This record gives sequence, C-alpha cells and structure tokens, in this order.
Amino acid sequence: MQDDNDLKKEASREDSDILSIWWGNEIRNLLQTIKHIHSHKLFHMGLNKMENYVVVDDQIKIINIQSSFADLEDVENTTKLRTLRIDELKALRNMLKERILLPGVPWIDRDYFFVFFDNVKYEYPTFVNKLASHPFLLTHEKRMECFRNIVRRSTNENLDHPSEAVDTEVRRLYPNFLDEIYTIL
Repeated sequence: MQDDNDLKKEASREDSDILSIWWGNEIRNLLQTIKHIHSHKLFHMGLNKMENYVVVDDQIKIINIQSSFADLEDVENTTKLRTLRIDELKALRNMLKERILLPGVPWIDRDYFFVFFDNVKYEYPTFVNKLASHPFLLTHEKRMECFRNIVRRSTNENLDHPSEAVDTEVRRLYPNFLDEIYTIL
C-alpha cells in the first residue's frame, strides 16, 4: 500500500509530463513576439538570459531589445539575417531548456519540441508558425485534433500508402519517435 508521500511523488511526476495551458500559451506568444520584433528589423541578442523577461499581468514579456539590422554589418545578406533570427529562436529554446521546463527531468514531448528548433528547412515565418503550433504547446484536445488532422490529411494525400504519409508527418514532429516505438514492438 502506498503512503501519502509516494502518492504525492507519483502525482507530481505525472504533472511534470503535462505542459500547463498557461505555459503553452506563453511560449507560443513569445515565439510570435520574437517574429514580430524581427519583422520590425530588430534583434534582441539576449534571449538566453532570464533577466530579459518579466511577467506583467500574468503574461511573459520580453524586455531590453538591444540591436537592429542597422547595427549589423552586411545587412543585405539574407542568409546571415535568417541565421541570426534562427539563433534568437534557439536562444529562447536554450533558456526554456536550461532554466524553465524541468531541466534534468525526462520529458519526451518537451525534448521533441526542443529538437524541432533544429529543423530549419522552412522559410522563417513558416518556421515560427510551425514551432508555435507544435503539439507540445497544444492543449490535450487540440493535440488530439492535430493528430486526427495528420491522419486525415495524410490519408487523403496518399490513398495507396496512408501509413507512410502518417509516418512522414510524425517523423517531422517527433524525430526518432517511430524508430523507438518500432524497436519496442
């Protein structure tokens, strides 16, 4: 029979596997805010530091924006600008990874979300939108709807091999996940 302490530990472990709705919304808002900052030809250059964030009226705000395109050499180089933008997103990821979202605690969904930051094959605005709509940031209901849409869309696009299309989309969102599942099976 489990005592109260064991039950509390088990409950807190289960809670750590679930991203709260507030955190999901705030991370999504931060991603959109960074995209907005970049659209105004500004850069932060410090998103990996906690002191560049404040909570106001139950919302996380970014403060201390330090740079603009005008401060950069070779501003016309679009590859360099894209790299700087992606680096800023990765700085946010690193801050979340190292200081906020239970560092050191195994959490599969979170870790796949962090890996997705390295999936930079999309154009910058699309990439930010895909990050902001990643299943990790969704509520349970929205996550299930997302997976239903993947199956529905994949089935419609590839009637001959629907499971291959589903596998492709799942691999995009969760690299190595299917390999791990197939190893278990």
